Amino acid sequence: MASRVWPATLHRVNIVRRLPLLTELSLLALLIWLLAGWLLPSDKSGSAGSQPSDLSISPSTTLPALGELIAVPLFGETPPPQSMPQSKPVQQSQPAIKPLQIILIGTVMAGEHSAAVVSIDSKPAQQTVFVGKQIQPGVTLFHVDSDAIVVEQSGRRQLVSLQREVLQGMTISEDRPAATGNDAGKVPAARLSDKSASSLQSDKKTPLTRPAVAGIASLLTQAIFTPHVSDGKQDGLQISHIVLGSPFHKSGLFNGDVIRSANGQAFDHAKDAMELLRIMQASGPIDFEIMRAGNVQDIHFNQPDE
Repeated sequence: MASRVWPATLHRVNIVRRLPLLTELSLLALLIWLLAGWLLPSDKSGSAGSQPSDLSISPSTTLPALGELIAVPLFGETPPPQSMPQSKPVQQSQPAIKPLQIILIGTVMAGEHSAAVVSIDSKPAQQTVFVGKQIQPGVTLFHVDSDAIVVEQSGRRQLVSLQREVLQGMTISEDRPAATGNDAGKVPAARLSDKSASSLQSDKKTPLTRPAVAGIASLLTQAIFTPHVSDGKQDGLQISHIVLGSPFHKSGLFNGDVIRSANGQAFDHAKDAMELLRIMQASGPIDFEIMRAGNVQDIHFNQPDE
């Protein structure tokens, strides 16, 4: 009996040992079947379902809506850039013409309180403008001379001289009450009566004598001077924006030169620029001491007699 039971138990043991392998094989077969059943219906359902999906996408308005959303801002933004450049040149061209329409009628020389009487756009109305104030929007009165003024616009200086036919354009000077030099023979505006003014206006054979262009005022339009500071102290005037053909250009000065002195006159104060202009205005030789590229140089210039 024992010999018969032993092989049976061994057979059962072998079956038990093979159960994991059988279960794995059955699970693998089941997985293959499930995959095959899942893949095959998906192709059919996909082909069948793709048709309604295509039909559902084609009539939909999503794609046209995206196209419209992209197109609307593009066409909406293009007109403003086209309109902006059209308005900018108009605004830039107007200030350039306005200084040319300023007529200088008279000047009042009183140092820092100097003023000019001007007429704008050939209008009969006159206005008095002090140095540093605006004649027009963007146009500032920079300097007042005996027979001319200098206006500044966007860093550019322009000279406006007295009109020869305007006999009211006299000079009232607190610093120089007596007329000297080129101003000799002028009649002060304060003493000019209405009758004498009308008689002078009618008499074209006796024009008022005055220089065609003011010296210092014209020099102010031919170069710009700024104080040059070294070690906390001013050691000269730095010249820039030299106009070709001007006395500064003919004297051999270059943009960036620091003029330390002229004819022994040192320029160690901010107000010394006017002294330099007076030296340049006078006739005769001029000896400059300049600083160029870190080196001190001497320049000799013979100012021609006018």
